[in-house]
Amino acid sequence: GLLSIAGAACADGVTATVTASSDYDFRGITQNAKDPALAISVDYAHDSGFYAGIWGSPVDFGGCCNEAMELDYYAGYAWGSEDGPAWNAFAVYYTYPSTGSGEGLDASFPEVNFGVTYKWLNAKLWYSWDFANFDHDAYYLDTSGTFALPNDFSLVVHAGYSGGDYWSSQVSGLSEYYDYSIGVTKSVGHFNLGLKFIDGSNLEELNNTPSDVFSSDSKAYFSISTTFPWSSK
Repeated sequence: GLLSIAGAACADGVTATVTASSDYDFRGITQNAKDPALAISVDYAHDSGFYAGIWGSPVDFGGCCNEAMELDYYAGYAWGSEDGPAWNAFAVYYTYPSTGSGEGLDASFPEVNFGVTYKWLNAKLWYSWDFANFDHDAYYLDTSGTFALPNDFSLVVHAGYSGGDYWSSQVSGLSEYYDYSIGVTKSVGHFNLGLKFIDGSNLEELNNTPSDVFSSDSKAYFSISTTFPWSSK
């Protein structure tokens, strides 16, 4: 998902990535009521380190906001080297084009990110001063480690913590929480496969929503993605 963009380094030019997954997971919380999702992004990257793109996925918030899809716009800059620390800073604006109409709430909001990668470790801090368009701030501490395994597999572990006024003030109906995951990834030809277990705090469900909406239940998550144009390698 979009969380991986802050740690990615793209080759110069325009690419498109298609990802099919068993759910749209956002920091341990389903954004598509536990249903499969097909996400598409179009990205531009320059050798200078600048990059920008658009990312889209279906969403299901229980019909609270006339929601149908999420469309995110982002731009950032990456610098550093593979041998030493690699740095990344970017901004993203999450939009939900069909929300805000009729009695639906407009859930669009901005967020900024700053991250560093050194060898196997990646750490990022996300911050929004208007999370979910509720006029409350929120932050997300995001750490992950990637370790090489035999046969070109990789082990990926992750831990995150969501805090800030949006969560602690109860405006969300929830509370500050943590999430974590452990899984494996593997590239097969032009495709990247991932399988992981996701869990964390047991959040109380929002009032007047089906049990699957915004669920933080533990789950197995599978994804397969490919990026165009395919290389000749």
